[in-house]
Amino acid sequence: MKEITSDIVEKIKKILNKVYEDDQKYRKNSKEFLDKYGPNSNEVQEALKEQARLDKLNLERIEVILEQYGWVSEDIVGFKESEAIFLVIQHASLETQMKYYPIMENAVKLGNARKCDLAMLEDRILVKQGKEQIYGTQIIYNEDRKQYELEPLANPETVEDRRKSVDLPPMNEYLALYGLSWENGITKTK
Repeated sequence: MKEITSDIVEKIKKILNKVYEDDQKYRKNSKEFLDKYGPNSNEVQEALKEQARLDKLNLERIEVILEQYGWVSEDIVGFKESEAIFLVIQHASLETQMKYYPIMENAVKLGNARKCDLAMLEDRILVKQGKEQIYGTQIIYNEDRKQYELEPLANPETVEDRRKSVDLPPMNEYLALYGLSWENGITKTK
């Protein structure tokens, strides 16, 4: 790994700021966008195509940083910039997620990445593999029911303890963002 000088930190911060902006461009208001236009609309389909293009470009950018400097921590580049690395991996293909999971796991052990982000990545990988998630971070929109639903969850009766161990908020707090509630291990629509 190359040494990170102050000049390099500034260059990395600039790149990661742009990566963050591009990653969130269509995602930050996706619920409102879907509600306004509908998931099959031309507007949403065009936004999805553009987001896919940006995701590919962002992955190329962070792969260069990871290869040359490793996982750059929040204390070096700032929260948003460090978070950009996680977001790009979180939004990548299963193959890419699995490739970078051990690297992120090591970054968490070294204090360079957040436990809650690693938990979200682990859940995303499990769901994509058709398995039950562990931390209850993955939500899907059910088009038939016109509502959000929690992806299948292993051992729901102990999920609050698992979430707490990785600094995730309680299930009710998280699910409320999607119009859902959590009662005794069961997801309910509000």
